[in-house]
Amino acid sequence: MRIVRSGSFLLLFLVAFTVTHAQQAAAVDSMKRELAATKTVEQKVYWMDMLSKTLMNVNLAEADKYGQQLIEIAEESRDRKLMVTAYLSNGTRCSYFATQKEYLNRAIGYYNQALDIARQNRMEEETGKVLLKLGHIQLFIPDKDKALNYINQAFSIISTLNNDSLKAEAHYHYGDLYLVRND
Repeated sequence: MRIVRSGSFLLLFLVAFTVTHAQQAAAVDSMKRELAATKTVEQKVYWMDMLSKTLMNVNLAEADKYGQQLIEIAEESRDRKLMVTAYLSNGTRCSYFATQKEYLNRAIGYYNQALDIARQNRMEEETGKVLLKLGHIQLFIPDKDKALNYINQAFSIISTLNNDSLKAEAHYHYGDLYLVRND
């Protein structure tokens, strides 16, 4: 009886793994087709963003390749907003593995590059987004004071904007911070 249960469990696990892997492969193939059919830089940035993030669960080397291509395309376009988007995307992608020091440092590096571009070009909404991301990533270190500093800076910028979604996100990050601090 025990052997049958173990065998059944193993079979069920293998079937679930195979189905999940096939679904991921189909999603990646679909995104690659969409990327190949794009006409504008904005569409390429969108699909490369989606691909690089999705591939983090499937193939890290390929995810890095698309992440780097995303930055290159955004940089070549000279569109500052796309450049911030590309660096934010790569920071978010690397933050998926923020418990690993290498990915944590890469995420912070990408976020800092996005922040530099946003500040130099007086892009307040993007600056607020990046500061929130930097605040959130500091909770993985954990450096609660630095996280609070980033979130406070972000909130002071975001509170002057007419973007309710970003304000809600700022409150959400404050909540995360206060939970970590046990406040």
